[in-house]
This record gives sequence, structure tokens and C-alpha cells, in this order.
Amino acid sequence: MKKVLLIANLFHASPRIPGITVFLPEFGWQATVITPPVDERARQVLGLSDEFFAKTIIVDADYPGDIFWFWRKICTWLGLRTDESITQQIKKGFHVKSKKSIIDRLLIFYQEIFGYPDSEKTWISSALNAAVSCIEKERFDAMISSSPYPTSHIVAAKITRRFGIPWVADFRDPWTENPNFLFGSIRKFFERRLEQKVMRMAKKITAVAPAYAEATARINNRRVEVITNGFDPAIVNDPPKPLTKKFTITYTGTLYQGKRDPKNLFIALRDILESGEIAEKEIEIRFYGKHQSWLQAEIEKYGLGHVAMQKGQLPRLEVLQKQYESQILLLLGWGSEDSPDAGVYPGKIFEYFAARRPILVVGGPENETIKKIVEQTGAGKGMARADDVKKILLEYYDEYQTTSTIAFRGNLEKIDEFNNRNIAEKVVRVLFSATNEKDC
Repeated sequence: MKKVLLIANLFHASPRIPGITVFLPEFGWQATVITPPVDERARQVLGLSDEFFAKTIIVDADYPGDIFWFWRKICTWLGLRTDESITQQIKKGFHVKSKKSIIDRLLIFYQEIFGYPDSEKTWISSALNAAVSCIEKERFDAMISSSPYPTSHIVAAKITRRFGIPWVADFRDPWTENPNFLFGSIRKFFERRLEQKVMRMAKKITAVAPAYAEATARINNRRVEVITNGFDPAIVNDPPKPLTKKFTITYTGTLYQGKRDPKNLFIALRDILESGEIAEKEIEIRFYGKHQSWLQAEIEKYGLGHVAMQKGQLPRLEVLQKQYESQILLLLGWGSEDSPDAGVYPGKIFEYFAARRPILVVGGPENETIKKIVEQTGAGKGMARADDVKKILLEYYDEYQTTSTIAFRGNLEKIDEFNNRNIAEKVVRVLFSATNEKDC
């Protein structure tokens, strides 16, 4: 059995990394994961399975918290909620609605000065020490680091420089070419130089989407392979769970004001409810994730307070149950026509594939990759404009009224290409290539 050392913060790298490592032993590889400590509560929130812990060696590396840990503690002492963005709560307290307020600027400035190369740099020393301790006890044939944040890549670069272990750098988001890079040109200049220096040490580089692969390849002047996220075959909704009685649309995960925005859905729903084509008592829009004050303001703005609700954060396994029972699963488009985000596969889409419920993609550009993939797999519909969203919602509602359910019409053979076993097989091929060995 070959051995691979994995540098990844599971709080950010789940479900991708746990989903892959479970299947590595089938292909002759055993994974040891260096991660901040994962307690029982975190295990439940992340939905980490018993199989993951049985097939993967977990090594805890102490993590004092990111560069905001002290200020976050003060805010909680002052009575701010932990289940809602602290930034949003502060802005709400000062009646600030702008995305470019003085509060936002101060937070960015603090990160720009004290968070180089990222806000989790406090983990570098302990992760490196934990990795060195493992390497001194046993031989590893290869190493993988997974970001965000680039801290994981920096640790891996130090290890490969010291021990010569072939290293694969896995990007779940680009580094300096991230469309959401917050900082100015000076910071970007030095951080780009750091990225290029660090990535020269990697034998192979992978990314989760074509757009991210292209951006990373351009900066580092080398080939980047695409290995998408996937879904755990163990969580497939088969046989299908009972559905809600209401015409339910469910969104799970994070929203980003102005980018991953449900505005077009809200416009369509407002028009439908005002026309009486769907009664308020028959429809429910559910958002599961951290409470967002701007989202609540949008819900109220469009008069949807009785049908659209923020349900808060739930452990991952409970979130999956909410997906299984929903009539429709909602994805939100991201970016403009010329944005790199138009070529992104969000990890949520693969989890939705496992739920086997119809997916509705709302907003974003017409050519967005997620719209193409849901239509190519038959898993749902992609609608950019509010008028088109309204049309497809009414079509779905007619089906719901007739049969009390909306049928899932996905092509299971195409969807199964994205299960984690197949993703793990692609990772193994890259590992063999990085170690200059033939895949046997």
C-alpha cells in the first residue's frame, strides 16, 4: 500500500478531501491527513463518516484560530450571535447597507496588513511540525495539499523542499487570480510572486473547474489538470425519501450579496404570488446556512416574508435530509458573461446530484457552466432572467398540482461520472504521474 500525506484544513476541505480519501485504498493508496483538530461537534457539522475515519489516518495540528480570533471573541462577549456573520451584525447595528462601507474597508485593510499570505497563517507552524513528525516515523510516496487557504500549499512547499516528497497542489479556488481577491495592487504583486515561487515546487497542479485551471495555469505558466468535486455514493437518495407536502424550493450553503444573489427568483415569485397563480400557503422557499441580514432585507423588499425563510445552519447530514425532501433544489448563478466565475462548478451542485431532486439554477450569465451541466445531465434547468424563472416555476407547479411531486429526470449514467470513487481514481492517476510511476 502506497502512502500519501495530505495537508488540508478539513473545515474548508470537506466534503472534497474526505470524499476522495475514503476511496484511495481501493486504488492502493493510504491517506494521512494533517488538519486542525476535529472534535465530535465539528465531525457532525461537517458530516464526516465513520468510514472516513476508518480508512484515513487523521493527525491533529493545533490551530489557535485565524487572525480574527481575538476580535471575534470580543464580539461574542458583547453579545453578538455566532450563527450570523459578525460583520453583518455590526453593519446592521450601525444601519449600514453598503458593501463598501467604512466597516468593510477596515476589515479588508486589517487582512491586507496582518493576513499575508492569508488569514489562517497562524496554522503554518503547527501543521509543519505535525507533518515533519509523521515523515520522521514513516515513508510517504507522495503529498497533496488542498486550498483554500494557500497556507496548506505553503506548508507542503516547505515539506517537499526539505524531504523531496513529490507534491500535488490542489486548488479549490484560485490563489491570486481569485475573482474575489480583496486587496490592492501592491499586495497582489507580492502575493503573486509568492504563489509562483511556491508552485514551482509542485510536481502537479489540479483545480476543481476549467476556469480555475486556466487562471492558475496562466499565472504559473504550467499545465493544470481539472479534477472536479464529486458526491459520495453513500448519500445518494435511493430509494427516494418522502417529499414535503408544500411546493418547496430549498437552498443550502453560503450566499454572497451581489454575486450569488436570489434577486431574480424573488422577482419571479413576487409576480406569481401577486397574480394568484400560486397561493402563498402552498409554497415555501427555504434557505439553510448562516443568517444574512441583507438576504432578509431582500425577502422583505419583495414582500416574500410569509413564504421565504432563513432556517439557519444545520449539521451536514440534516441538510442532506432537507435536500432529499424538497420538491426543487435551488442553485444561484455567479458572475457576469466575461467573469471567470462563469466557468466554475460549485461544490453544491454535486451534492444536489446525490439528492436526485430537480435543480433550478437562477441568475448569473446565460453561458454559465452550472447551467450547462444541469441541462447536459438532465438534472434540472438553468434560467438567468426573472421572466424565464417565472415560466419554469409555473411549469413545475403545474406538475406538482397534478402529481403532488416533481419528477427527477436526470441521466444517472452521466451523473454517476461525478461520484467520489471516480474522482478518487483521477486523483490516483495524478499521484502516479507525480511520482513518475505507471498506473498499474
